[in-house]
Amino acid sequence: MDLTAPDSRGVLSRLLTVLGILVVAAAAVWLMTAGGDDGTQEAGLVTSTTTRTTAAPSTASTSSTTLPNHEWVISSLIGEMSLRDKALQLLVLGGPGTDLIPVIEQRVGSRCVGGVFLTEAARNWGVQDDGTASAAPVLEPALDCEVVPLVATDAEPGTQVLKVPVVPLEHPRYFDVVASGDLAGVVLQYTERSTRFAADLAAAGVHLNLGVVVDVDVDASHYMARQRRSFGGDPMVVQAFGEAMVMGHCNAGVAAALKHFPNQGATLNDPHVGESVSSKSLEQWRTFGAVPYIDTNAPVVMTGHIRYPDVDGGLPA
Repeated sequence: MDLTAPDSRGVLSRLLTVLGILVVAAAAVWLMTAGGDDGTQEAGLVTSTTTRTTAAPSTASTSSTTLPNHEWVISSLIGEMSLRDKALQLLVLGGPGTDLIPVIEQRVGSRCVGGVFLTEAARNWGVQDDGTASAAPVLEPALDCEVVPLVATDAEPGTQVLKVPVVPLEHPRYFDVVASGDLAGVVLQYTERSTRFAADLAAAGVHLNLGVVVDVDVDASHYMARQRRSFGGDPMVVQAFGEAMVMGHCNAGVAAALKHFPNQGATLNDPHVGESVSSKSLEQWRTFGAVPYIDTNAPVVMTGHIRYPDVDGGLPA
C-alpha cells in the first residue's frame, strides 16, 4: 500500500485504533533503555544514542489532569508524529540477513517502523565479541529514529520454538507440581529461571519475546497438546507458570507476550494449514481457556485465528 496516497488516509485512520498498544510498548522500552539507572543498558538492550531527553512538566505548570511522567512522554511522542509515522509504528517486519533495515526502508520508505522480528533461521542475529547473539547489526541503521524499532523474537521454553541462539529455558512440563505439592515454591523457582533466560535475551538485544504459551490443553488429541508446547491442562497451573515467565522477563527488562488468545489448546487442527475451531463453548472457555489472561501482568497478548461458534459462526475470534 502506498502510505502517501490520499485514498489511504481512511485505511490509516482505522489502523490507528490499535496504535496506542504499539506506541505504548515502544515508548515503554524506550523509557527502560534510556533510563540508565536500572541496569538494562548494561544488560545489553540496544538503545539510540540520539534519544531525546525531554523533561516532564513541573506540577506547578500543569493542570489537574497532569499525566504521570511516562504517560506524558508517550503522549508527547504520539502528538509529534505525523499520520504516516503513526501508521509505520503499526508495522513489525521480518526478512533474511542482518541488512534488514535497509530492505525495510526500500519497501516502505522509512527505517523507523514499529519493530523487527528476528529469527535464527533467517540469519538475522549478529555475533558479539563474546560469541553470543546480537541484534546490534540489524538495528544500527535505525538508531537515529525517534523511537528505535522494537526487536521481537519467539523464544518459548524448550527447544522446539527458540528463534534466538541462547541457552533454552526448561519447559514447565518437566516440573512435577502434583508430586511436589508446592505450586508456589515451584513457580518461584521458575520465575528465577525465567529471569536468567530473559537476561540472555536482553543481552542479545531483544525487547519483546512472543514466547509465553498459555494455551490450556483439552486433551492429548488437540493441536497444542500434540505439539507439546503448552504447559498442560490445568488452567491454574498454566496461569501460574505463565505469570512466572512474565515476571521473569520483567525482571530482566524484556516484555513478554501471552499466546494464543483465546485458547489454541481447545482446537483440534493446525491453525497454520486450515480452519481452527474451538471444541469448547464460550461458557466453558470462561472457566478454562480464559483463566491465564485474567489479571495478567503481561504487557502484550498475541491473538490466534481461532473460531468460537458461540461468538461468531464464520469469523475467527
